[in-house]
Amino acid sequence: MKTLIKLSILIMLFCYNNSFATHVMGGKFEFTQIGSNTFIIELWGYRDCINGNPSATFAPSSVGVWDGDTNASPQVQIATIDISNNVTINRLALGDPCYTPNLCVEEYYFIDTITLANNANGYYLTYGLCCRNRIVDNIFDPESQGSLYYIYIPDPAIAGGNSSPKWAPYPTDAYFCVGNVKVFDFGVTDIDGDDLRFSLVTPLNWTSLSYPFDNVPWEGTPVHNLASILGPGSMMSIDPVTGILTARSSTLGVYNFSIKVEEFRNGVKIGEMINDYQWESLNCVYDESPEFANFERTQVLEFDALGCFDIVALDPNPNDPIRIELTSNAAVFGSQNNLPTQNAGGDYTFNYIDATTGSSVNETFNVTQLDPNNFSGTGFVGARFCWTPNECEVLVPDEFNLNLVAIADGCDGLADTITEEVKIIINRPTDLATVPNVFSPNGDGDNDEYNLIGKYDRCYDVLNVKIYNRWGIQVYESDDPEFRWDGTDFDGDQLNQGTYYVMLEGFYANTEVTNQFPVTIFR
Repeated sequence: MKTLIKLSILIMLFCYNNSFATHVMGGKFEFTQIGSNTFIIELWGYRDCINGNPSATFAPSSVGVWDGDTNASPQVQIATIDISNNVTINRLALGDPCYTPNLCVEEYYFIDTITLANNANGYYLTYGLCCRNRIVDNIFDPESQGSLYYIYIPDPAIAGGNSSPKWAPYPTDAYFCVGNVKVFDFGVTDIDGDDLRFSLVTPLNWTSLSYPFDNVPWEGTPVHNLASILGPGSMMSIDPVTGILTARSSTLGVYNFSIKVEEFRNGVKIGEMINDYQWESLNCVYDESPEFANFERTQVLEFDALGCFDIVALDPNPNDPIRIELTSNAAVFGSQNNLPTQNAGGDYTFNYIDATTGSSVNETFNVTQLDPNNFSGTGFVGARFCWTPNECEVLVPDEFNLNLVAIADGCDGLADTITEEVKIIINRPTDLATVPNVFSPNGDGDNDEYNLIGKYDRCYDVLNVKIYNRWGIQVYESDDPEFRWDGTDFDGDQLNQGTYYVMLEGFYANTEVTNQFPVTIFR
């Protein structure tokens, strides 16, 4: 790595006298090579316009451009960029449609053009000022610690020239959220197509402007350190290839962190930069997705009986409009979506069984039925699915689906959608048939008729019954599965007491009953 010696006393005093304020929130350099030896240099600095010293700004000063020789030869200042010129100040807007944090970030932007002679050692650009924001939690005595902005420029004569990586504008969501993971894409690109490697590093302290640079002291080490930038119970990492930062803070606070980007061409390192940040950890407000209540996702309906069950969806943001859509392949057989009976207050009570606890849950709120399949509410929405599966055709598939879509119109202006599926099973008659072997048709009202015992399945039961006496003479016949024989013959005459033989052929109560059975008449 290259070696710098200290800046001139003049420059250091200039920085002390003109750049002292407890307000600094970070910054970065970038450069663009526009000619053989010509570079556009850009510097961004950020200050807290609420905390610290409200009158302090990024005062006029000079950016030093230094020879990057690695030996011990004296450092020579090549040029300076006076940042009192070409200054743009912007008040940045942070937040999103759902959340506006109480943060104030003022951006100072400086630009200038310089000419650098070919130099195999390359150059360093440095700019230092004091002091960091006094409210920072992870740096020891932050208002006594300075900030150093730094970037390395390779030899201007490098084949193809070189420009530094370019970062997207300051992100509007430049803050952490307590207890929630946030992913930040800084949108870093390299116009030269060089390979970039990202890493988190300890922020630099401006009091040391020679390499190796001094780092700021962490507050309460090991409570805060490079492996625990946001403190215990938190996490922060950066993808070394994409530069995507992932972070989750565990407590409210204000934190400094720095990102180093190394630039490689054909496997050889040609440059690096370190960007300095201060972000706050806040109790954020999110536009959360809707969710369905924990009702059973499998429902059983009895054949030939009315069956209903309730659907409930909710939005964790209780003021968001929410609607649900119900569609089912049972609709062609007469299923309907509707609402329960409205109560005196104009609301509806929906009931479901909690799939985890098995307990009954009642939810009461206001719902509007928009059309046969769509229902709307605020924060909560419900609907009732009802069906009497009384057509034999429904027993062919024996199972149907109810497709649910919940849509919440959140504060971000987007429709957050989730889908669920409820399986509807049709319960067919399952009682097995029983063939009695005795009856007493004597008119006493007790066991006077002979019939099969079981639940008749009108969709599947087909039966022929023939009854013979012991001499093989047929005395009764019926094609009705629900036949009832009173012990008389074809002419209506009562048959004698004794044993007869029943010939069954077909199905009854969803049971094959093809067989011969004896039955005895007692009088």
